Amino acid sequence: MVIRGIQDTGKSCSSARPNPGAKTLPVVELSGCGFAVNIVDMKHKIAWFILLAALLLVVTACGDDDDDDSTSSGQDDDDTADDGTTDDDTIDDDTVDDDTTDDDTTDDDTTDDDTVDDDTGDDDTVVDDDTVTTDYESPLCEEWQANPEDLDDPVNLHCLIELGQFAPAPGPAPATIRVVSWNIERGHSLDDYIDQFQNDTTLSEADILLLQEVDRYCPRTDDRHVVRELAEALSMDYVYAVEFVEIAQDRGEHGNAVLSRFPILSTAQRRLTDFEKWYLDEGQPRLGGRIVIRADVQIGEQLVQLASAHLTSGVLLYFQAHQTQTQETLDFLADYSGPTIWGGDLNTGVYWVLRYEPSIKLIKDSGYADALAEQTHDQSWTYPPDPPIPAMRLDWIFYRDLDGEGGRVLYEEPLNGLSDHLGIYSDFAL
Repeated sequence: MVIRGIQDTGKSCSSARPNPGAKTLPVVELSGCGFAVNIVDMKHKIAWFILLAALLLVVTACGDDDDDDSTSSGQDDDDTADDGTTDDDTIDDDTVDDDTTDDDTTDDDTTDDDTVDDDTGDDDTVVDDDTVTTDYESPLCEEWQANPEDLDDPVNLHCLIELGQFAPAPGPAPATIRVVSWNIERGHSLDDYIDQFQNDTTLSEADILLLQEVDRYCPRTDDRHVVRELAEALSMDYVYAVEFVEIAQDRGEHGNAVLSRFPILSTAQRRLTDFEKWYLDEGQPRLGGRIVIRADVQIGEQLVQLASAHLTSGVLLYFQAHQTQTQETLDFLADYSGPTIWGGDLNTGVYWVLRYEPSIKLIKDSGYADALAEQTHDQSWTYPPDPPIPAMRLDWIFYRDLDGEGGRVLYEEPLNGLSDHLGIYSDFAL
Protein backbone atom coordinates (compact mmCIF):
# COMPACT_ATOMS: atom_id res chain seq x y z
CA MET A 1 0.00 0.00 0.00
CA VAL A 2 1.23 3.50 -0.90
CA ILE A 3 -0.06 6.59 0.89
CA ARG A 4 1.30 9.88 -0.45
CA GLY A 5 4.68 8.28 -1.11
CA ILE A 6 4.97 6.39 2.23
CA GLN A 7 5.23 2.67 1.61
CA ASP A 8 5.15 -0.08 4.33
CA THR A 9 8.17 -2.35 3.79
CA GLY A 10 7.55 -4.86 6.54
CA LYS A 11 11.34 -5.02 7.11
CA SER A 12 13.77 -3.65 9.64
CA CYS A 13 15.58 -0.59 8.40
CA SER A 14 19.09 -0.62 6.97
CA SER A 15 21.27 1.84 5.07
CA ALA A 16 19.81 3.59 1.98
CA ARG A 17 19.59 1.43 -1.16
CA PRO A 18 17.74 1.54 -4.61
CA ASN A 19 14.05 0.64 -4.62
CA PRO A 20 13.24 -1.87 -7.40
CA GLY A 21 9.78 -0.32 -7.84
CA ALA A 22 11.15 3.19 -8.64
CA LYS A 23 14.12 3.00 -11.00
CA THR A 24 15.11 6.66 -10.85
CA LEU A 25 13.98 7.72 -7.40
CA PRO A 26 15.73 6.80 -4.10
CA VAL A 27 14.11 5.07 -1.19
CA VAL A 28 15.27 6.21 2.21
CA GLU A 29 14.92 3.45 4.79
CA LEU A 30 15.39 4.05 8.52
CA SER A 31 16.83 1.31 10.78
CA GLY A 32 14.43 -0.09 13.31
CA CYS A 33 11.39 1.97 12.14
CA GLY A 34 9.64 -0.42 9.72
CA PHE A 35 8.75 1.94 6.79
CA ALA A 36 10.30 3.61 3.66
CA VAL A 37 9.92 7.06 2.11
CA ASN A 38 9.57 7.32 -1.71
CA ILE A 39 9.96 10.86 -3.01
CA VAL A 40 7.55 10.86 -5.98
CA ASP A 41 6.31 14.37 -6.27
CA MET A 42 8.91 17.16 -6.36
CA LYS A 43 6.11 19.73 -6.74
CA HIS A 44 5.42 19.47 -3.02
CA LYS A 45 8.89 20.40 -1.77
CA ILE A 46 7.64 22.30 1.20
CA ALA A 47 5.47 19.40 2.33
CA TRP A 48 8.37 16.96 1.96
CA PHE A 49 10.72 19.29 3.81
CA ILE A 50 8.33 19.23 6.73
CA LEU A 51 8.05 15.44 6.45
CA LEU A 52 11.83 14.99 6.38
CA ALA A 53 12.20 17.19 9.45
CA ALA A 54 9.68 15.00 11.20
CA LEU A 55 11.61 11.91 10.11
CA LEU A 56 14.79 13.37 11.64
CA LEU A 57 12.93 13.52 14.92
CA VAL A 58 12.00 9.87 14.44
CA VAL A 59 15.68 9.01 13.89
CA THR A 60 16.50 10.68 17.18
CA ALA A 61 13.70 8.83 18.94
CA CYS A 62 14.94 5.48 17.58
CA GLY A 63 18.39 6.18 19.03
CA ASP A 64 19.61 6.82 22.61
CA ASP A 65 16.69 7.58 24.87
CA ASP A 66 18.88 8.65 27.82
CA ASP A 67 20.22 12.16 28.00
CA ASP A 68 23.06 11.11 30.35
CA ASP A 69 26.71 11.21 29.45
CA SER A 70 27.65 8.01 27.63
CA THR A 71 30.42 7.44 30.15
CA SER A 72 27.97 6.95 33.01
CA SER A 73 28.96 4.12 35.35
CA GLY A 74 25.48 3.80 36.88
CA GLN A 75 23.06 1.04 36.01
CA ASP A 76 19.75 2.90 36.08
CA ASP A 77 20.25 6.65 36.13
CA ASP A 78 17.64 9.31 35.36
CA ASP A 79 19.64 12.39 36.24
CA THR A 80 20.36 14.90 33.50
CA ALA A 81 23.91 15.77 34.52
CA ASP A 82 25.80 12.58 35.20
CA ASP A 83 28.84 14.24 36.75
CA GLY A 84 29.26 11.78 39.60
CA THR A 85 28.05 14.34 42.15
CA THR A 86 24.26 14.22 42.01
CA ASP A 87 22.66 10.83 41.60
CA ASP A 88 18.94 10.25 41.94
CA ASP A 89 18.88 6.71 40.65
CA THR A 90 17.12 4.01 42.59
CA ILE A 91 19.53 1.23 41.70
CA ASP A 92 23.29 1.51 41.84
CA ASP A 93 26.06 -0.82 42.82
CA ASP A 94 24.73 -1.38 46.36
CA THR A 95 22.18 -4.05 47.07
CA VAL A 96 19.63 -1.47 48.11
CA ASP A 97 20.53 2.22 47.99
CA ASP A 98 18.08 5.06 48.32
CA ASP A 99 20.49 7.90 49.01
CA THR A 100 20.42 10.96 46.79
CA THR A 101 24.12 11.75 46.91
CA ASP A 102 26.18 8.82 45.73
CA ASP A 103 29.51 9.86 47.22
CA ASP A 104 30.17 6.58 49.06
CA THR A 105 30.40 8.45 52.36
CA THR A 106 26.80 8.50 53.55
CA ASP A 107 24.86 5.31 53.01
CA ASP A 108 21.29 5.02 54.21
CA ASP A 109 20.60 1.58 52.82
CA THR A 110 18.92 -0.94 55.02
CA THR A 111 20.38 -4.03 53.40
CA ASP A 112 23.94 -4.52 52.24
CA ASP A 113 26.41 -7.37 52.27
CA ASP A 114 27.25 -7.14 55.97
CA THR A 115 25.77 -9.43 58.58
CA VAL A 116 24.22 -6.58 60.55
CA ASP A 117 24.19 -2.98 59.31
CA ASP A 118 22.51 -0.23 61.27
CA ASP A 119 24.99 2.57 60.76
CA THR A 120 24.24 5.72 58.79
CA GLY A 121 27.82 6.81 58.14
CA ASP A 122 29.59 3.81 56.64
CA ASP A 123 32.98 5.41 56.05
CA ASP A 124 35.12 2.50 57.36
CA THR A 125 37.57 4.89 59.01
CA VAL A 126 36.80 3.78 62.57
CA VAL A 127 35.46 0.61 64.16
CA ASP A 128 32.35 -0.24 62.12
CA ASP A 129 29.22 -1.46 63.89
CA ASP A 130 28.36 -3.77 61.01
CA THR A 131 30.44 -6.48 62.69
CA VAL A 132 31.18 -4.96 66.11
CA THR A 133 28.94 -4.37 69.11
CA THR A 134 29.36 -2.62 72.44
CA ASP A 135 26.50 -4.65 73.89
CA TYR A 136 28.21 -6.64 76.63
CA GLU A 137 25.10 -8.41 77.92
CA SER A 138 23.49 -10.07 74.89
CA PRO A 139 24.82 -13.21 73.17
CA LEU A 140 27.22 -12.42 70.33
CA CYS A 141 26.28 -15.31 68.02
CA GLU A 142 23.07 -15.67 66.04
CA GLU A 143 23.10 -19.44 66.58
CA TRP A 144 23.60 -19.35 70.35
CA GLN A 145 20.33 -21.23 71.07
CA ALA A 146 20.63 -23.73 68.21
CA ASN A 147 21.36 -27.42 68.47
CA PRO A 148 24.09 -28.87 66.24
CA GLU A 149 21.70 -31.21 64.42
CA ASP A 150 19.54 -28.25 63.41
CA LEU A 151 22.39 -26.36 61.73
CA ASP A 152 23.80 -26.90 58.26
CA ASP A 153 27.13 -25.63 59.57
CA PRO A 154 27.67 -25.83 63.35
CA VAL A 155 31.25 -24.52 63.04
CA ASN A 156 31.11 -21.27 61.06
CA LEU A 157 28.84 -19.26 63.31
CA HIS A 158 27.66 -15.71 62.67
CA CYS A 159 29.04 -13.79 65.63
CA LEU A 160 29.69 -10.15 66.36
CA ILE A 161 32.92 -8.90 67.92
CA GLU A 162 32.46 -7.19 71.27
CA LEU A 163 34.25 -3.88 71.86
CA GLY A 164 34.79 -2.35 75.29
CA GLN A 165 36.52 0.95 76.01
CA PHE A 166 38.02 1.74 79.41
CA ALA A 167 41.41 3.22 78.48
CA PRO A 168 41.97 6.90 79.22
CA ALA A 169 42.96 9.31 76.47
CA PRO A 170 46.44 8.35 75.28
CA GLY A 171 49.45 10.40 76.29
CA PRO A 172 52.80 10.57 74.50
CA ALA A 173 53.81 7.31 72.81
CA PRO A 174 56.20 5.19 74.88
CA ALA A 175 59.61 4.20 73.55
CA THR A 176 58.83 0.52 74.18
CA ILE A 177 55.70 -1.56 74.70
CA ARG A 178 55.23 -4.80 76.62
CA VAL A 179 53.06 -7.56 75.16
CA VAL A 180 51.78 -10.51 77.21
CA SER A 181 50.22 -13.65 75.69
CA TRP A 182 48.37 -16.08 77.95
CA ASN A 183 45.89 -18.92 77.76
CA ILE A 184 44.04 -18.08 80.98
CA GLU A 185 42.09 -21.36 81.24
CA ARG A 186 38.65 -19.79 80.99
CA GLY A 187 39.37 -17.19 83.67
CA HIS A 188 39.00 -19.39 86.75
CA SER A 189 41.60 -17.21 88.51
CA LEU A 190 40.18 -13.87 87.37
CA ASP A 191 40.55 -12.10 90.70
CA ASP A 192 44.17 -13.27 90.99
CA TYR A 193 44.87 -12.13 87.42
CA ILE A 194 43.52 -8.68 88.25
CA ASP A 195 45.68 -8.53 91.36
CA GLN A 196 48.85 -9.64 89.55
CA PHE A 197 48.37 -7.36 86.55
CA GLN A 198 47.88 -4.45 88.93
CA ASN A 199 50.73 -5.23 91.33
CA ASP A 200 53.33 -7.60 89.89
CA THR A 201 56.41 -5.69 88.74
CA THR A 202 56.47 -7.46 85.36
CA LEU A 203 52.77 -7.67 84.57
CA SER A 204 51.89 -4.16 85.73
CA GLU A 205 54.04 -2.83 82.86
CA ALA A 206 52.00 -4.68 80.23
CA ASP A 207 50.53 -2.51 77.47
CA ILE A 208 48.97 -5.26 75.32
CA LEU A 209 47.34 -8.56 76.36
CA LEU A 210 46.70 -11.40 73.88
CA LEU A 211 44.38 -13.83 75.68
CA GLN A 212 42.91 -17.21 74.83
CA GLU A 213 40.27 -19.39 76.52
CA VAL A 214 38.27 -16.47 77.88
CA ASP A 215 34.78 -17.20 79.23
CA ARG A 216 31.78 -14.95 78.78
CA TYR A 217 28.87 -15.76 81.12
CA CYS A 218 29.65 -19.43 81.73
CA PRO A 219 28.56 -21.12 85.01
CA ARG A 220 31.99 -22.73 85.43
CA THR A 221 33.46 -19.23 85.90
CA ASP A 222 30.55 -17.94 87.97
CA ASP A 223 28.78 -16.38 84.98
CA ARG A 224 31.35 -13.59 84.88
CA HIS A 225 32.29 -11.58 81.83
CA VAL A 226 35.99 -12.30 82.24
CA VAL A 227 37.57 -10.00 79.66
CA ARG A 228 35.34 -7.05 80.44
CA GLU A 229 36.04 -7.23 84.18
CA LEU A 230 39.77 -7.54 83.53
CA ALA A 231 39.82 -4.66 81.05
CA GLU A 232 37.85 -2.38 83.34
CA ALA A 233 40.15 -3.15 86.29
CA LEU A 234 43.24 -2.43 84.17
CA SER A 235 41.81 0.61 82.32
CA MET A 236 42.24 -1.00 78.92
CA ASP A 237 40.20 -1.18 75.74
CA TYR A 238 39.37 -4.66 74.44
CA VAL A 239 37.89 -6.66 71.59
CA TYR A 240 36.53 -10.16 72.05
CA ALA A 241 35.61 -12.88 69.53
CA VAL A 242 33.64 -16.04 70.23
CA GLU A 243 35.42 -19.31 69.59
CA PHE A 244 32.69 -21.57 71.03
CA VAL A 245 29.15 -21.43 72.26
CA GLU A 246 29.28 -23.79 75.24
CA ILE A 247 26.10 -25.88 75.01
CA ALA A 248 26.64 -27.53 78.41
CA GLN A 249 27.41 -24.18 80.06
CA ASP A 250 23.97 -22.59 79.68
CA ARG A 251 25.01 -21.39 76.22
CA GLY A 252 27.78 -19.20 77.62
CA GLU A 253 30.51 -18.13 75.20
CA HIS A 254 34.25 -18.80 75.13
CA GLY A 255 36.87 -17.12 72.97
CA ASN A 256 39.92 -14.92 72.35
CA ALA A 257 40.61 -11.31 73.25
CA VAL A 258 43.02 -8.44 72.66
CA LEU A 259 43.36 -5.79 75.39
CA SER A 260 45.18 -2.51 74.82
CA ARG A 261 46.12 0.67 76.65
CA PHE A 262 46.05 2.36 73.24
CA PRO A 263 43.02 3.15 71.02
CA ILE A 264 41.69 0.26 68.94
CA LEU A 265 40.88 1.62 65.48
CA SER A 266 39.61 -1.50 63.77
CA THR A 267 39.11 -5.19 64.37
CA ALA A 268 38.24 -8.40 62.53
CA GLN A 269 37.97 -12.12 63.15
CA ARG A 270 38.81 -15.23 61.12
CA ARG A 271 37.31 -18.62 61.89
CA LEU A 272 39.72 -21.37 60.94
CA THR A 273 39.14 -24.65 59.14
CA ASP A 274 37.69 -27.15 61.59
CA PHE A 275 39.54 -30.39 62.36
CA GLU A 276 37.99 -31.25 65.75
CA LYS A 277 34.18 -31.43 65.41
CA TRP A 278 33.49 -30.15 68.90
CA TYR A 279 29.74 -30.31 68.26
CA LEU A 280 30.04 -34.12 68.35
CA ASP A 281 31.86 -34.17 71.71
CA GLU A 282 29.43 -35.63 74.26
CA GLY A 283 31.59 -34.53 77.19
CA GLN A 284 31.98 -30.92 76.05
CA PRO A 285 29.49 -30.16 73.25
CA ARG A 286 30.18 -26.85 71.53
CA LEU A 287 29.16 -24.83 68.51
CA GLY A 288 31.93 -23.04 66.66
CA GLY A 289 35.62 -23.65 66.07
CA ARG A 290 39.12 -22.22 66.37
CA ILE A 291 39.52 -18.53 65.71
CA VAL A 292 41.90 -15.58 65.34
CA ILE A 293 40.95 -12.03 66.34
CA ARG A 294 42.84 -9.01 65.05
CA ALA A 295 43.00 -5.45 66.42
CA ASP A 296 44.75 -2.45 64.89
CA VAL A 297 45.93 -0.01 67.56
CA GLN A 298 47.27 3.51 67.32
CA ILE A 299 50.45 4.08 69.34
CA GLY A 300 51.53 7.68 68.81
CA GLU A 301 52.03 8.02 65.06
CA GLN A 302 52.42 4.27 64.59
CA LEU A 303 49.68 1.80 63.62
CA VAL A 304 50.41 -1.68 64.98
CA GLN A 305 48.49 -4.81 64.01
CA LEU A 306 47.84 -7.25 66.88
CA ALA A 307 46.25 -10.69 66.92
CA SER A 308 45.35 -13.44 69.38
CA ALA A 309 45.14 -16.99 67.99
CA HIS A 310 44.07 -20.38 69.29
CA LEU A 311 44.84 -23.35 67.03
CA THR A 312 43.72 -26.97 67.05
CA SER A 313 44.52 -29.25 69.97
CA GLY A 314 43.45 -32.43 68.19
CA VAL A 315 45.86 -35.21 67.24
CA LEU A 316 43.91 -36.36 64.19
CA LEU A 317 45.65 -35.04 61.06
CA TYR A 318 47.93 -33.11 63.42
CA PHE A 319 50.44 -31.72 60.93
CA GLN A 320 47.86 -31.03 58.21
CA ALA A 321 45.60 -29.22 60.68
CA HIS A 322 48.40 -27.04 62.02
CA GLN A 323 49.71 -26.20 58.57
CA THR A 324 46.24 -25.29 57.35
CA GLN A 325 45.27 -23.13 60.31
CA THR A 326 48.69 -21.47 60.44
CA GLN A 327 48.51 -20.54 56.76
CA GLU A 328 44.99 -19.17 57.24
CA THR A 329 46.25 -17.04 60.12
CA LEU A 330 49.16 -15.72 58.07
CA ASP A 331 46.84 -14.92 55.17
CA PHE A 332 44.47 -13.12 57.53
CA LEU A 333 47.30 -10.87 58.74
CA ALA A 334 48.93 -10.36 55.34
CA ASP A 335 46.75 -7.44 54.23
CA TYR A 336 48.66 -5.10 56.52
CA SER A 337 52.34 -4.69 55.68
CA GLY A 338 53.33 -2.67 58.75
CA PRO A 339 54.40 -3.63 62.29
CA THR A 340 52.61 -6.76 63.48
CA ILE A 341 52.64 -8.66 66.77
CA TRP A 342 50.61 -11.80 67.15
CA GLY A 343 50.61 -14.73 69.49
CA GLY A 344 48.60 -17.27 71.36
CA ASP A 345 48.16 -20.91 72.18
CA LEU A 346 49.18 -22.67 68.97
CA ASN A 347 49.04 -26.14 70.56
CA THR A 348 52.37 -27.12 69.01
CA GLY A 349 52.64 -30.28 71.06
CA VAL A 350 55.68 -31.86 69.41
CA TYR A 351 57.87 -28.78 69.08
CA TRP A 352 59.65 -28.85 72.44
CA VAL A 353 60.62 -32.51 72.04
CA LEU A 354 61.62 -32.41 68.36
CA ARG A 355 62.75 -28.77 68.36
CA TYR A 356 61.02 -28.52 65.02
CA GLU A 357 57.50 -28.23 63.67
CA PRO A 358 56.47 -27.45 60.08
CA SER A 359 53.92 -24.81 61.11
CA ILE A 360 56.54 -22.88 63.10
CA LYS A 361 58.92 -23.01 60.15
CA LEU A 362 56.11 -21.67 57.96
CA ILE A 363 55.64 -18.70 60.29
CA LYS A 364 59.35 -17.89 60.36
CA ASP A 365 59.65 -18.30 56.61
CA SER A 366 56.86 -15.72 56.28
CA GLY A 367 59.05 -13.06 57.89
CA TYR A 368 58.11 -13.37 61.55
CA ALA A 369 60.58 -13.66 64.42
CA ASP A 370 60.07 -15.64 67.64
CA ALA A 371 60.01 -13.25 70.61
CA LEU A 372 61.56 -15.95 72.85
CA ALA A 373 64.29 -16.90 70.41
CA GLU A 374 67.07 -15.87 72.80
CA GLN A 375 65.83 -18.15 75.59
CA THR A 376 67.54 -21.51 76.07
CA HIS A 377 65.54 -24.60 75.22
CA ASP A 378 64.92 -25.49 78.86
CA GLN A 379 63.54 -21.99 79.49
CA SER A 380 60.95 -21.99 76.72
CA TRP A 381 58.33 -24.63 77.67
CA THR A 382 54.91 -23.22 78.56
CA TYR A 383 52.79 -26.27 79.44
CA PRO A 384 52.03 -27.62 81.97
CA PRO A 385 53.08 -25.21 84.73
CA ASP A 386 54.76 -27.94 86.78
CA PRO A 387 55.57 -30.39 84.02
CA PRO A 388 56.51 -33.98 83.91
CA ILE A 389 59.15 -34.75 81.30
CA PRO A 390 58.74 -34.00 78.45
CA ALA A 391 57.19 -30.55 78.69
CA MET A 392 55.66 -28.75 75.73
CA ARG A 393 55.94 -25.33 74.18
CA LEU A 394 52.43 -24.40 73.14
CA ASP A 395 52.46 -20.61 73.51
CA TRP A 396 54.18 -18.08 71.25
CA ILE A 397 54.63 -14.42 70.38
CA PHE A 398 55.74 -13.54 66.84
CA TYR A 399 56.56 -10.15 65.35
CA ARG A 400 57.72 -8.38 62.20
CA ASP A 401 58.75 -4.84 61.23
CA LEU A 402 59.59 -4.06 64.86
CA ASP A 403 62.68 -4.42 67.04
CA GLY A 404 62.21 -7.10 69.66
CA GLU A 405 63.93 -6.53 72.98
CA GLY A 406 63.60 -10.03 74.36
CA GLY A 407 61.01 -11.95 76.29
CA ARG A 408 60.60 -14.86 78.66
CA VAL A 409 58.21 -17.36 80.22
CA LEU A 410 56.62 -16.41 83.55
CA TYR A 411 57.76 -19.38 85.66
CA GLU A 412 57.77 -17.62 89.05
CA GLU A 413 55.19 -18.01 91.77
CA PRO A 414 52.36 -17.15 92.07
CA LEU A 415 52.10 -16.58 88.31
CA ASN A 416 52.71 -20.24 87.56
CA GLY A 417 49.55 -21.21 89.41
CA LEU A 418 47.00 -19.04 87.64
CA SER A 419 46.32 -21.31 84.64
CA ASP A 420 47.24 -24.65 83.11
CA HIS A 421 49.43 -22.62 80.71
CA LEU A 422 52.29 -20.33 81.63
CA GLY A 423 52.19 -16.76 80.43
CA ILE A 424 54.87 -15.25 78.19
CA TYR A 425 55.84 -11.67 77.47
CA SER A 426 58.15 -9.63 75.29
CA ASP A 427 59.13 -5.97 74.92
CA PHE A 428 59.29 -4.12 71.60
CA ALA A 429 60.86 -0.81 70.59
CA LEU A 430 58.65 1.49 68.57
